[in-house]
Amino acid sequence: MSEPIRVYSVLSDPFRYGFMVMARTVLAQNPERDISFRILWHREYSPLSAEHQAWLAAGVPRLEFVEVDLSTYDGIFRLRDRLFKTPRRLFAAFLILEAFRDDGPGQVLCLDSDMICVGPFDEDLFEGDDFKAVEARKPKGEPLGYYNTGVMRIGRAHRGAEAYARIMSFDDVSKYQKKTGAADQALLAMMYRPTNSTALPWRYNVTRRHVPRKEVVEHLRGMSAVFLHYVGAKPWHVSIDHRDLGHSDAERLWDRTVRQYLTAEEHVAYLEEWRDISREHVRSYLKANPPIKALTLFRKARKRLVKILRRKSRKKPAD
Repeated sequence: MSEPIRVYSVLSDPFRYGFMVMARTVLAQNPERDISFRILWHREYSPLSAEHQAWLAAGVPRLEFVEVDLSTYDGIFRLRDRLFKTPRRLFAAFLILEAFRDDGPGQVLCLDSDMICVGPFDEDLFEGDDFKAVEARKPKGEPLGYYNTGVMRIGRAHRGAEAYARIMSFDDVSKYQKKTGAADQALLAMMYRPTNSTALPWRYNVTRRHVPRKEVVEHLRGMSAVFLHYVGAKPWHVSIDHRDLGHSDAERLWDRTVRQYLTAEEHVAYLEEWRDISREHVRSYLKANPPIKALTLFRKARKRLVKILRRKSRKKPAD
């Protein structure tokens, strides 16, 4: 039997279906591996109700829930507030740092809940004791020099009490770059880079913005992809981001995967929640960006301009 793999993921109530699908696809793609899951949550920053914890535990085997104690996070929060200027919606992302505390045997893998596993893990993911992640990339695939922390393998040399203490007390901000993000990714980018750790092959963290508009499945199969990562607007939301307009085939893959890995009852509940969340999402956006009002003002201004020009043309003396 292979050595145990503990998968860590930060989770709150609205992301529960994403985690359920991610976990079930991981298990389906890796049936011979010894995999368990640990969900990190917090009552204020990443709330997960007892009802939803029970629902998840019934649907994912070998699942634990860890309520994070923030008593060691004072230094992290200073960086969050003074340097990163982290928006509140991203506060929960820092909870993934708890995975660095794990000093148990086997492997530690950190996964975002907004991804699906489309291929099996290979041994290159687990070889050695190094920190491993996939380098972030521009839309056309050019590497950016820092990691996307949606997939991280934390080797034995980089976890445990001492490693965790180093992260919690980290204060060397000389290598900070704003482009690396505003949460855990920005912090870890100052500590781990492709030049001082091990960059995993791109196939371990392919984002939906890096796949073609059509034939996504064939593209992922061709590159032996392991994870498709739905960065940006989540697939259980209606996306109003122009960067997602050309990726409907990736969204259809998500929809097919949801139908395959959720039970009929779970799927109905998921669709109802998708409807409610999307309605609220769109309404909030329209409230903040009222297109009808702007269009009305434009039309009124254009009408007024036409009237002024016509009035001037009437007053123009004949030759």
